[in-house]
Amino acid sequence: IIGVGSPHEGDELGWQVIDHLLCDKVIASLIQKGLSLFKLDRPGVGLIENIEPYDHVLIIDAIKPDNGVEQSFICVDASQFMSQSSQLSSHETGVLESLALLKSLQLTPKQIVVFGITRVKDECIEKIINMF
Repeated sequence: IIGVGSPHEGDELGWQVIDHLLCDKVIASLIQKGLSLFKLDRPGVGLIENIEPYDHVLIIDAIKPDNGVEQSFICVDASQFMSQSSQLSSHETGVLESLALLKSLQLTPKQIVVFGITRVKDECIEKIINMF
């Protein structure tokens, strides 16, 4: 599980989710079985380097809220995410561009799920934990 973020206000959401997950008993037991959780400072080539060794990847990143929509998160597989025409990530070189490069290099893992959030809420954390 990769929490993407940066120290800028509003862009640390991916990091905050990782902090919450590290406190969960279910996640703690999965870490003992090999689950990896880490924070990444902005996507780009670093995201590719951190994805490459894994078969299954969950990326958590702050997204730009849709006009007037109250939704606090979206969850999509990488193939859907890579087909989005607009940049959803709050980063200039976003997750979308990094995943497109990963695909062009033929390094895409078996499964990549992107969990985009506009704010950290208990329902977001529960949804991620329930994925396991």
